[in-house]
Amino acid sequence: MAKRAKPVFFEIALNVLGYKDKEENEWVALALEMDLRGYGSTWEEALSELNDLVFAQIHFAHFKRRPEMIFRPADPVWFHLFADSRRAKLESEQGKSDYLTGGLSIPDPHVIAQSQGDFTPTNV
Repeated sequence: MAKRAKPVFFEIALNVLGYKDKEENEWVALALEMDLRGYGSTWEEALSELNDLVFAQIHFAHFKRRPEMIFRPADPVWFHLFADSRRAKLESEQGKSDYLTGGLSIPDPHVIAQSQGDFTPTNV
């Protein structure tokens, strides 16, 4: 019986764009690299929900043995808004923007490792 190689994990931070949805009157936290959105009455609640969604997506892709299901970028307009918001913040301490920017780490490697099985690339 062949011995399985130990999984290798990398730290990856997702770029997160936050904004207030004026129609729904709630905060949205958008993970740009995964096109996932968390919602909440506060920015912190939206980030917390987004964190749960990121973990669920990774876990589901792991379960299906389809790592390509993890990353699906948001529409380019969101990346441009993120870059513009970061630039405005850097250029001025008083930089006014309707958007917040931040990062969200993909769940710690030990959390992912607790999932059953290993990722196996597929040709689907």
